Amino acid sequence: MIWDGQCGFCKYWVTWLEQLTEKSVLYSPYQQIHQAIEEIPKNAFKKAVRLIDTNGEIYSGAGAAYKIFEKTSTWSFLISWYKNNSLFRGFSDFVYRFVSNHRSALLTITKFLFGKNPTKLQHFWIIYLVLFLFAVILIVKLIPS
Repeated sequence: MIWDGQCGFCKYWVTWLEQLTEKSVLYSPYQQIHQAIEEIPKNAFKKAVRLIDTNGEIYSGAGAAYKIFEKTSTWSFLISWYKNNSLFRGFSDFVYRFVSNHRSALLTITKFLFGKNPTKLQHFWIIYLVLFLFAVILIVKLIPS
């Protein structure tokens, strides 16, 4: 997996992925490796993560992320969905582009929802969801009919 080593959002999630995939995937920032990979222009690394599979196949963006999840039993179905369902692939690519274009803001949101340490994710989002639902119920109850 080749990623942007200067991106805080990327570093956060690569740290989590390294723990998840253990030693089944090698991770390297493109800044350290791009010269050795002639098939991929340096500019392409700035736009999306790349995964070079052991068979030489190159995955990009959402496809690369889903291919990594193939190494885990829980999420292994995602790469199949991505390859075989054009609607899922289109939606995934759209979301990936959105994330890619808003990485700084999404790092802040990520830390708010999951904590600062990617090796020990905290699921604060559940607390926020419950508080939000409680607030909605309270407001609905207080509004006169």
